[in-house]
Amino acid sequence: MTRTDETEEVAGPERVRHPSSKETGNGKPAPNGAPAPNGKPTPQGPEVSDPPRLAPGVKLAGELEDTGYATQQWLAERDGAFVQLTELLYRALEQVDGSRSVEDIAKGLSEKMQRPYTTDNAWRLLQKLVPLGLVLDAQGNAAPPPEGASALRGPLAINLRMALIPSEVANAIVNPFTVLYFPPVLVAIVLLALAGHVWLYLVHGVARGASQVIYNPGLILALIGAFVLAAAFHELGHGAGLRYGGGKVRQMGVGLYLVYPVFYTDITSSYSLGRGARLRADFGGFYFNVIFQLIALGLFALTGLEFLLIVVMLLDIEILYQLLPFVRMDGYWILADLTGVPDFFTRMGATLRGFFPGAKKTQMAPLKPAARIVFILYTIVVVPLLALLLFGAFKSFPHVIATVADSSVKLWTTFNEARAHGDGVAAVSAIVQIALLLLQAAGLALVIFTVSRRALTALWRWAQGGSMGRQAIASFGTVAALVLLALLWLPANPLANGAPGPLYGASAAEFVVIPPTARGNLGDIITPLAPVADTFEAPPSPTAAPSAVPSGSPPVTPSATPSATPTPSNAPTASATSTPATTFTPAPTLTPTPAPTP
Repeated sequence: MTRTDETEEVAGPERVRHPSSKETGNGKPAPNGAPAPNGKPTPQGPEVSDPPRLAPGVKLAGELEDTGYATQQWLAERDGAFVQLTELLYRALEQVDGSRSVEDIAKGLSEKMQRPYTTDNAWRLLQKLVPLGLVLDAQGNAAPPPEGASALRGPLAINLRMALIPSEVANAIVNPFTVLYFPPVLVAIVLLALAGHVWLYLVHGVARGASQVIYNPGLILALIGAFVLAAAFHELGHGAGLRYGGGKVRQMGVGLYLVYPVFYTDITSSYSLGRGARLRADFGGFYFNVIFQLIALGLFALTGLEFLLIVVMLLDIEILYQLLPFVRMDGYWILADLTGVPDFFTRMGATLRGFFPGAKKTQMAPLKPAARIVFILYTIVVVPLLALLLFGAFKSFPHVIATVADSSVKLWTTFNEARAHGDGVAAVSAIVQIALLLLQAAGLALVIFTVSRRALTALWRWAQGGSMGRQAIASFGTVAALVLLALLWLPANPLANGAPGPLYGASAAEFVVIPPTARGNLGDIITPLAPVADTFEAPPSPTAAPSAVPSGSPPVTPSATPSATPTPSNAPTASATSTPATTFTPAPTLTPTPAPTP
């Protein structure tokens, strides 16, 4: 599940001067751009088309219901993205139809707001709407989206998105599933699922299913296929929940979120619905996961295939993972809709920019006390956590690449052996695992590239139009950052007598794979690095590289396959490793693959 461009906040209330008997009819220009003698407003901002006209694709969406804002906010839709406005700006936009003059708009605004507004007041309000791309300028052009509109095109966004199913088709697909949200049907399904989980975990267990998967590598393909179907079904749950509440799905597709391939459903229209309808769409993916689990339990009852119970267990793990609110997954949107803060990260970015001198300040609409407390606590927890995870991504990148390369080579050997022995299932399994590993490596590289690019862009935006000193700082900072990163990752640092860089690994003599004993927890990430200065004293004594992992044709856990979320997500995938055996007898072995993201 995803929401495009979220809501761009325009704080208020707007400051306009209301006329008095002393301000009208004197024939002189008044302060602050009041009407001049010819009746035309004195321009003090962007020019507005005459008569004022809406930009193409702009629609009025009404109130933003059930929010945590101290004052009521209103929504205008522009090319699929919502812009959040104060009531005064929204009412001014309401009067723009392409035929009314500014004077007529002022009259209509006065009637709507039940207080007098002059032509100059209306002109000023329209000038605020031009930079937002809602009203055309004097040349008939629409302004590009504000910087806030591109906030999601970053490391916490779905990148490389590809829309596969357009709106009409997507809504036609999900419409039949809305019947599953009728209260009697929903209650019955939830009770059956609870009974099934009690039986699975307290009576039957999953040990036999795990054993079946371990000793039959071909079942890995079945698990991956089941997870792909579960991910697609998860997205149908979001779409059906949205349609049941009266919203419309905009599109469905695939993309890359953090380091994992994902399915997504665009439910941005949920912003125009109430809190209950938004939460129904948020929880819809989990609800359809539960339905999928019931289907798996039913198939187990018919066939006795124990590995189907592993599907149930892994979906439970996936649900818990998706509930984490630290990145834009289902849990994030659930928290946002419960608190009434539409998008924590957009607001957080604007808040943090306010602490940096010279940065562009963005005024945000004030929150209610309870929502403000939640936002502050969320920021205190998430900002250090994301910084830690990003540090882990940079720190682990060389080892991730080494592990993926090593595992891919061994899996390729397994593929050749399987093909030589005519084992098509094992051959296809090896190719699928290689593809998933390469996707994860590409995803991690994209995260690092995106973070670096955004940091450098912010630095140069700060220097742009500034003094020569700022530009010199930006130039030096860019070069220094690139050189430092290269030196930190180099396996043999020429400035440190051939010692490896600190992020490469203080005791590594080559790009080493992640050992089978690695835990991959937060303790591994925050283990103190050897001081950079120490690497310049003398090269460390060589140490033996980790021994090869046991032979076999290990599987990749199905959580690497796309998982649907509002902020889509997938559980970390285990990397596959294998070495040639004298006879082709695949015996799967799991080796953890780095997952520096939550």
